[in-house]
Formats: sequence, C-alpha cells, structure tokens
Amino acid sequence: MPPRFFPQLIAAAFIIFGSAANLLASSGGVPATVQEAADGDGTTQYTVNNTSTAFTPGGRFDISLFLSTTTGSTPTTTNSNWIAQSVNATSWTQTMGGISESDPRVSWQTYTGLTYTQAFPGNPVKLNGYFLNYTFNSGSDTVSFPTDPVFPGAGLGGFFFTGSPASTFFVAGPTDGTTSFTPGNVVTSSGTSTDVPEPASLSLLGVAALALPRWRSADWKR
Repeated sequence: MPPRFFPQLIAAAFIIFGSAANLLASSGGVPATVQEAADGDGTTQYTVNNTSTAFTPGGRFDISLFLSTTTGSTPTTTNSNWIAQSVNATSWTQTMGGISESDPRVSWQTYTGLTYTQAFPGNPVKLNGYFLNYTFNSGSDTVSFPTDPVFPGAGLGGFFFTGSPASTFFVAGPTDGTTSFTPGNVVTSSGTSTDVPEPASLSLLGVAALALPRWRSADWKR
C-alpha cells in the first residue's frame, strides 16, 4: 500500500466511526444525546436529541427536562413554553422557575425523584436548567403539559447560555405517550455533550481535507 494512501484511509476511518456512533445512538445504544455549538458571540447553544427506543434503558420516553453542568451563566431559551433557570444544590429543592398561585410547580428534586448528587454525582457548583412548562394538580398529584415535549426521534435546539462548551448533561421525562404523570415517575438519562465545531473551524477542516494527497490507480502501479 503506497504511503500517500494512509491519509485518505485515516480520514475514511473517522467518517466510518462517526457514522457508527450516530447509528448506535439512534438504534438503541443511548437514550439521548446533546450537542453544544459556540455561536461566536460568547454564547453556546444546546441541541437535545431524543434517541430513546424500546431497547434503550427505560424504553421510549419524552424529554421534558434538561440540565447541563456549566462554567458559564445566564441560561435562556427561544422555545415557547420552555423555561430556563440557573440551578444549584440549594435551588434543586426549591420550586422550579419560581411559583405563583396561578402557576404552581414542584421542586427539581420532586420532579426527577433524585437528589442533586444522585442526578449529578460530581456535585457541580451550578447547572443550566431548562424544563417544559407544566400544570401541576396538587389534588391528584399529577403533572401535565400544555404543549409537546421532545418525542423519540426528535431534536430541539434553542437552549442557550453565556460561556464555552464542554459539559455533562441530564435529561428526564415521562414514558412516551404519557399525558400526565406523578412527579418522580420519570425516565432519566445522562451523558457527555458533544462539541460541534464553529463554522470557521469547519472551513479549516475542509481546506485540510482538500490538501490531503490523492491516491490514484496509477500510484498503485508504481
């Protein structure tokens, strides 16, 4: 095999292994993935992908809550009916997003059924938190949604914060198709977010790929 063929082989290997990872996620390997992309203005956007199937731990579920470790600040969202909040160990046991008589909610701990360090064993200083707004019926002790969560096979961006990528995430939600549920009766999943290169970085990668020497059949015969 001619030496100049090896760069193409390495590049092809990256493509193959990357495709295999995506296939694993979508075919039952992991219930959810999160991508982080720096927007170039000091903010980073999360995209949450629901890859749960009947074969993933917990089965198919709907994502209605998303948290991520962070060294940044100011979580925001452009998604209707989703609420963003900075969360720490203290606010974990307090009402999600604040409370009013007309819009009561439960705590993050009650919603997930987990303590702060059960959800995040590393006991991070703070988190970026996002959840689909909901109606809590204290009489029946049930949560219901006014709009759709992130269903299996779907993804949702529009979750922002000020700072740089690199984090671990936690998602939660009821079994797929559930219209109301008791707080704590949710499926949860956690993992490490994937950083998506900025457009400028992608351009540089493209230039580098074009610069790779090309192997031709004539080279093989030499």
